[in-house]
Amino acid sequence: MKAIEIKNAYFSYDRDPILRDLNLTVKNKEKITIIGGNGVGKTTLIKIIVGELKLDSGSIKIFEEDFNKNILKKIGYVPQSQKENLYTFPITVKELVTLQLYDSLGKFKIPRKEHYHKTMVLLKEMNLEKYADYPIRELSGGLRQRVVITRALVNEPDILIFDEPTSGVDESSKAQFAKTIEELNEKFEVSIILITHELDWVMNNLKMDSIYELKKGGLVNVSI
Repeated sequence: MKAIEIKNAYFSYDRDPILRDLNLTVKNKEKITIIGGNGVGKTTLIKIIVGELKLDSGSIKIFEEDFNKNILKKIGYVPQSQKENLYTFPITVKELVTLQLYDSLGKFKIPRKEHYHKTMVLLKEMNLEKYADYPIRELSGGLRQRVVITRALVNEPDILIFDEPTSGVDESSKAQFAKTIEELNEKFEVSIILITHELDWVMNNLKMDSIYELKKGGLVNVSI
């Protein structure tokens, strides 16, 4: 089954074309990387896939369905680490992950016992159980990234999108992330889309099914 199918996508800002006749198919459980420099439209493409932007023309389907609130729950998004305001935020690991269950928290958005239980089960699966009550700001960069990934998993998505996951992190964190990618694909059976500018690192450290380069508004297959 196709997890994502984008056909003839066109998108512009103030008549300035960003995506032109872009096509992309991601199969269920497939791992792909999209590379490209700054300003080529990587962030725009992410926003289109997660439903934050609408195409000017063309189509996008998630598991062969058009966009709707329920289908978008199938997508988990892990933003750039430096965009996460977690360094000073006074919240524990358990609280941060549980708050991602926002839509199921009821009228007053107060987590109940079953919500925390779901979080703890997932933290155990991600080998983070012992950090549940740690303030997120006290964790290392690699652990913090793993917590953010866990947060994206708590709603049980079928697709995970990573935006520049190796940007601004040390080599140890990069190595840990490479192991995490394989673990996610095998344990949680999710499709993975990795957006990055670090082609050499991907080629040397990850086993991706396909790599594409975003340039001139379209995607070009890169030989692996």
